[in-house]
Amino acid sequence: FFSILGMSGDESRDASGGVEEVDKEDIGEEHLIKEEVGTEDVGTEEVNEEADKGEVSKDEGGTEEDGKDESAKSEGGKEKAIDSTTLDQGVTRTQSLITKYKLDVERCHAKNSRKHWTEACAAAAPLEQNEDKLTDTQKKILEDFREAKESAEETLHRLDLLTEARHHISKCQLPLQKIQAELDKGEEKQDGVAMRKHWATLGEKVDPLRCTAAYHQFEEVKVMLKNIEDLEPKVQSQAEAAIVNKEMREALTKCEKILKELEKAREKAQGQQIIALWTKLKIAAEIFTGEKRDVYAAYDQVQEFLKKYEDIAPNVEQEGKRVIHEQEATALLEKVQRPLAHAFVMVEKGDKAAAQAKKQEVYEIARLLIEDPFGYYANFDQVKIFIEDYERLTKMEIVEKELPDPTPKAKCGKENWQKDSSTSECSVCHKEFTFTRRRHHCRICGCVACGACCPKPKLMDQNRVCIKCT
Repeated sequence: FFSILGMSGDESRDASGGVEEVDKEDIGEEHLIKEEVGTEDVGTEEVNEEADKGEVSKDEGGTEEDGKDESAKSEGGKEKAIDSTTLDQGVTRTQSLITKYKLDVERCHAKNSRKHWTEACAAAAPLEQNEDKLTDTQKKILEDFREAKESAEETLHRLDLLTEARHHISKCQLPLQKIQAELDKGEEKQDGVAMRKHWATLGEKVDPLRCTAAYHQFEEVKVMLKNIEDLEPKVQSQAEAAIVNKEMREALTKCEKILKELEKAREKAQGQQIIALWTKLKIAAEIFTGEKRDVYAAYDQVQEFLKKYEDIAPNVEQEGKRVIHEQEATALLEKVQRPLAHAFVMVEKGDKAAAQAKKQEVYEIARLLIEDPFGYYANFDQVKIFIEDYERLTKMEIVEKELPDPTPKAKCGKENWQKDSSTSECSVCHKEFTFTRRRHHCRICGCVACGACCPKPKLMDQNRVCIKCT
């Protein structure tokens, strides 16, 4: 075709190259590179064919110069193609990143938004430097970028604040859940101390939201602060009620336990135990009878306990003291019974010295009963009987008798002994016989007496004799 037009190989290559360059702007990158390579191949084949046929003639110097011009033109076209491709890729990437950035902003993803915006800025930088080479469509994309750039810093800063606020809100969720769990429990199961502890923790977590004014622009923060503000009165009242309820139940349980022990002690007439338990009960019940009486007045269980408490209060302490004094009197009477009986025996025998000694012994033992300075023992029947016996003893005159005959008294035969079944107490001290207080017979009078009134002889050849016969 070029031979018919009378064009040389170099001119044909220039023409073909020119056509290719004209079409570069209208076709894509891949077609451009392929056609460029294809043109060079076709040009080379034509040159070879013309050289073989001898239709084209030229010297070697001209061929080398033309080759240099061709390579320079080819390199220039390739550089222009790379620049256009870079711009196309930059525009596409910028548009994609701006779309991702806007989507992340809508989703409030601060980290991803900042990342995609940084990448979009980097991708748009070459476009701004080569704005004159952009098409109208590409320039529109660049304008979108510039519009987003005007509010990007403010938007990213706002997203950072929102992320921080949401982080603080998430910290408040766990204490709120624990508080709500306590509120959902029944009155008897609520733990007011734990509720207050969780509320204090919530206060620490919510302080950054309250104190940072920048967070107040977000609706989530406003809702959180409003919910906490509305919840506070309920939490405080419920916590106070739960604490009072728990204190009441613990104190009431303790008082009921002491009251049961006190009733048992009263049944068993344990004076010291009655006084100790009553003192303990007064201290435990002070929570219901003291300054907080009105706080617990609304509880029916407290009213029932106070009724029992007030019923026993006037008498229980006096009852305890009376039992103690009665036990003291019983112990003294048991101790003084034998010396008193021996004193009567000595008076009857006319042994003045022994009688005086026994009287003194009785006084020393029963001095508290005899003098009774506070009147603790005067109302007991056993004490009254003892006082009458003691007064009778002190009024008895001791008539000294002649010394007994030193010769041994005749023994009473065993057939004349008093029967064991005829009496249940000692004939001398009148104490009842028990498993440890055994019966013994006097070998002279044959009476039944205890071991103290009829002692065992010190010598083996002597007989057991009661104190009346000694």
